[in-house]
Amino acid sequence: MNILTRLGWFIVLTLAGLIAALVWFFLLKGEAEPAMEPTAAGTPAPAQPVTIATGSNTANAGAAAATGSARRTILVAPGTRAQMQEQMRAILAASRAVMEYAIDEDFSTARNLARAQGIAALPTDPAMTGGLPSDYQARTRALRRSFDDLADFIEANPDTTRIINEVTAMSIECTACHDAYRLEEQGAQPGVAQE
Repeated sequence: MNILTRLGWFIVLTLAGLIAALVWFFLLKGEAEPAMEPTAAGTPAPAQPVTIATGSNTANAGAAAATGSARRTILVAPGTRAQMQEQMRAILAASRAVMEYAIDEDFSTARNLARAQGIAALPTDPAMTGGLPSDYQARTRALRRSFDDLADFIEANPDTTRIINEVTAMSIECTACHDAYRLEEQGAQPGVAQE
């Protein structure tokens, strides 16, 4: 692979990393302003999130009401949010590594990394998955299946450009999920950034 090709891939991966960092900062960390919805008077008003309680604190579930916002807050048990974010970071790191190994034409390692994030990596701990909305769980299962499909794709199509296109398509699904949900720990102050 010549130097210009490597430089091109470096630029692509750097931009992908920048996009991932922006997604994390604005969507996962929650520093972005809430979406604005028009009121009856036609002026924009902040959208209110739907809150879904999970785990042992299901008393709050009845208080959750649909307000028309596309983004919902999912309340999780203390500590669970950090575990879920760690898994999301592992998915992001694996995606980036798959692209890097594909660029280096190490398709076997790229395939193994994708397989490691597949359906077998789906969390089974009821403390972490109990009470999560079914559509959220469906998205999670679909993402994990996408990694298994990616591993199969890499084995059948050892082509760098096509592999990167597949990973990019998967990252669009990650962004869509972050557009749909926000994780907050039970007992945390609403709207306050959680580390």
